[in-house]
Amino acid sequence: MFENFKIRFGPRRSASSVMKSIAAISALAVAQLAGLGQSAGAQSPAAQEARGQAQPAQQAQPTQQAQLKAQMAQQVKHELQSIVPKGLRLTSVRLDCAPPPGATVKQVAPGVETLSSPGFTVELDAPGGTIYCSATAGLQEQVLVAARSLGAGQTVTRADFRVGWNDAFAGSPDMLSTLDGRAVTLVALRAGGAVHSSDLQKAIVIHSGEIVAVTVKNGAVTLLTHLKAINDAGDGEAITLENPTSGRLVAARAAGPGRAEIDLR
Repeated sequence: MFENFKIRFGPRRSASSVMKSIAAISALAVAQLAGLGQSAGAQSPAAQEARGQAQPAQQAQPTQQAQLKAQMAQQVKHELQSIVPKGLRLTSVRLDCAPPPGATVKQVAPGVETLSSPGFTVELDAPGGTIYCSATAGLQEQVLVAARSLGAGQTVTRADFRVGWNDAFAGSPDMLSTLDGRAVTLVALRAGGAVHSSDLQKAIVIHSGEIVAVTVKNGAVTLLTHLKAINDAGDGEAITLENPTSGRLVAARAAGPGRAEIDLR
């Protein structure tokens, strides 16, 4: 940087003039160093202020777009309720596109009468024309969950379970939503865990060859008799019974341990 600064000592220059030249050169060098420092890192107050004003302006656009997207998702969620299948609840809607400024919702899930999958399409009116935006719905269904921890081989009833919510499209198709009568757990169940049909087996309440107390209902008339079971039956299941006297076979429904019902109405 200083290669252009050369001190020449001629025979006609005095010592005082030489010292003045050195002082002038030093002052010039300091001034150039200060200029380099300012251009490399430091900025003038005006430049710093201009830069501070530019940052919020750059951040404003993504924030406005996020707000527009959130507002649209709420509108779509409201309009989507009419085509959600009975028994399911809509928990959320996510737009998988970035709606441009000025866009509005034109139609939700066009051509769909009942929502059968989490994915659907939203038609948007935008300044540049129609836009088709893919979207995803969060849907849940009611299922049975264990109210407490249950061991394998345990006889259970509906009272041992409570209603819970599970993803309607991500869960197993054999999850139970209700339970009639008694059942036996085939596996251990943790508290709060969803219950599958493969986890339970109908409890055998009537065994083949057993004499069963049968209630026969015919309108307001009720008759109690005893018949012989031809097959095993779980609670609420169909069972074939035999009249020991006549040998006649009749169909009934197991109503509990050693009990069955025949409804003639």
